[in-house]
Amino acid sequence: MFYSIEDFDFNGSWGVSIIPYRDQFILHIDNVYKNPLRVYEFLKSSPIRSHRLLDGGEHKGNLIYSIGGCKNGKEFYDGQLKLDNRLSANRCELYDRIIQFYQLDPESIGEFPPISVFNQFRLVKDYPGNGKFYSPHTDNKINCCTYLNPDCGGSSGTMLYKAVDKDWQEGWSDNEEHMRPWKDSSLFLEDLCILSKFNSMVVFPGTIPHGQIIIDNRFKEKTRFTEAVFF
Repeated sequence: MFYSIEDFDFNGSWGVSIIPYRDQFILHIDNVYKNPLRVYEFLKSSPIRSHRLLDGGEHKGNLIYSIGGCKNGKEFYDGQLKLDNRLSANRCELYDRIIQFYQLDPESIGEFPPISVFNQFRLVKDYPGNGKFYSPHTDNKINCCTYLNPDCGGSSGTMLYKAVDKDWQEGWSDNEEHMRPWKDSSLFLEDLCILSKFNSMVVFPGTIPHGQIIIDNRFKEKTRFTEAVFF
């Protein structure tokens, strides 16, 4: 099927909620894409491509092979698809307003507007259950996450966590989610659930421990799609 840049255009107006959280703020933005179902159909038709080369992995042609302790490609697929959709004026406008809201220094942002980065996640093995959740992580940036599954329900969004131990990052690997993906409440407590409303974006400080919500095998039968942008 042929797609054009117009299929990935943002709307020019949105529904925005400002949510106080601890001593910070979260934005929830509705009605992001003009044609969200076209975006979803494109993502469904696209192969999953690994975006990390971990633990002694190597390139063979256009494929990435990971060996050793990395679970990507063994217990789940964690891929990334990038598109250059920066010609959209509405995309620039929304991102510019986010930057203004968080009072970010334009000099620290880098390339603007950012390209589209779509995350692709799919289970290979069954969800482990027993109170397990997918490994929380942090990013030293402002995170923008757009939910792009129209049929997965609102319980598969993003969870914000409280760390049980304030020194939890000591010995923590950047590849934790790919090497030891499942955690439990001995390390983190679930604090705020952000629902995965189709065609909505959540914006929050990435310094808060957070992770995708995987609670069953729904993403063994289909792929979880989100668009991620960092400022």
